[in-house]
Amino acid sequence: MHKCHPVLTVNFLSFDSQAEAEFILELLTSKPAQSCLDSMVFWDDKRPITIDILRRLSLQAVARELGLLEPYTDWAKAITQLPPFSLPSSDATPWKTLPPRQSV
Repeated sequence: MHKCHPVLTVNFLSFDSQAEAEFILELLTSKPAQSCLDSMVFWDDKRPITIDILRRLSLQAVARELGLLEPYTDWAKAITQLPPFSLPSSDATPWKTLPPRQSV
């Protein structure tokens, strides 16, 4: 018999500083953000909170509602000015140095 195990999907937010993380936490846990999310979450669904629901929440609108639009705008500008992420050159990719997978 096949055992079913619950599946947990995690959406990870990465920040450069604790202050930045606390600012976004303040937005996400605010009454406007929670009200918006509560209106879209159906707790009886198999996966009540999906990435699509999370993407619908506008942090800019929440910041505006809380009177924090200026710090939000400063944060948004700072993260969009980061250099784009790039993979190392194809000669240096670590997965190319792994031994071939052995068949069992």
